[in-house]
Order: sequence, then structure tokens, then C-alpha cells
Amino acid sequence: MTRKPGDLPCVMKPALGDEGQGVTDMTTKTTAIAATNTDILAIALAALMGVGLIFVAGFANSATIHDAAHDQRHAIGFPCH
Repeated sequence: MTRKPGDLPCVMKPALGDEGQGVTDMTTKTTAIAATNTDILAIALAALMGVGLIFVAGFANSATIHDAAHDQRHAIGFPCH
């Protein structure tokens, strides 16, 4: 069932054998989209960055990582020694 602008949210009709006692059937079916393209792109980018960080940290020499962090601290003006 496709809704059009101005349609009511549901069509109410008496249930079979009820003789109009106020019991109704809801006939409108709504569905939700699980994820948008933006959400999927953000998740993929975060996963790629995470894998990249693990790869770099896992295979780089510890002295190289220390020197890079040390140089960054100097570059932003943070006193470290």
C-alpha cells in the first residue's frame, strides 16, 4: 500500500463478527530504512581508519612512533622536556 499526501494514517473498519463494538483493524503498514548511505559511508571510513592505525602501530618500530609523537608535541608547542 502506497500512501499519498493527505492520506489518513490508517483505515479503520469493524472486525468481522463484531457488530460495530469499536474493535478495529489497522491496515496501514509502515517500514523504516535501516541505514542511509551517509551512515554506511561513516562506518566504512571509521573502520578503514581503525584498521590503518592498527596496521601502522603494529608494524612500525617503537622508536619511530616515539619520535613522531615527540616531534608532534614540539610542533604544537607542548613542552615535553
